[in-house]
Amino acid sequence: MNKVGRKKKEYPEDEIKKIILSFVKNKGIKSEIPKRSLSKYAKSLFREGNLPWLNEEISDNYWIRTERRGFQLIEEYNSVVHKTLARNNHIQVQLPSIEGIVKKHDKDLKQLLKNLLPYQRELKISQKNNSVLQEELSELKEQLNKKSLLVSTLEKRMKLQQEAIYQMFVYGSVTNPKLRNLMELGHEADSIVKDALQNMFNLRADEFLNPDKPAVNAECEKIVELDKHQFKRSLLEDFRNL
Repeated sequence: MNKVGRKKKEYPEDEIKKIILSFVKNKGIKSEIPKRSLSKYAKSLFREGNLPWLNEEISDNYWIRTERRGFQLIEEYNSVVHKTLARNNHIQVQLPSIEGIVKKHDKDLKQLLKNLLPYQRELKISQKNNSVLQEELSELKEQLNKKSLLVSTLEKRMKLQQEAIYQMFVYGSVTNPKLRNLMELGHEADSIVKDALQNMFNLRADEFLNPDKPAVNAECEKIVELDKHQFKRSLLEDFRNL
């Protein structure tokens, strides 16, 4: 008996949006929201008792899994709100020369400090932006590594599947009728099998697995003739027409 999957928790959408906006405001986010950082922030809010409507921490999966609403709300923010923020980021604050300020107010320390405060403020903003960008970069690198591993795994799996399919159409057994060479069915071959072979490769099976070879011998040509430039109906269409 199969185990029933654990039901995924859902939360009030308006409360989740408040967490996102609070994170953006308190962390000075001026770029796309890093999901893992937001997850840590939500957990800290819960531990500090700032989320009375919540009875336990929100899991990381709620924010980083594409099928979860938390992830989707972050993406909505990034795609809509961030476009405006990105345009505003191009606006640079014009600050006067520090040398000019010092020369002008070198006798008045209080006025000098007052005129230097904007530089301190801009420096803090730059530091925050840099910190957020570093988190985003780290998250993107992690995603890239996962994608690369997935692509590598799928490529290996696809190669094995291609070889298995090819062998089905090449190898058979005289003594065992169940192991039949599907490419030597001759006139007995069902049209659905021929169409399936053409749809899988769109060329001869041996050419599919050996794309660098310019041609095959005449004997292989007699095994099965496939039109390289014409797709036949799919298996699904064949069954629909039965």
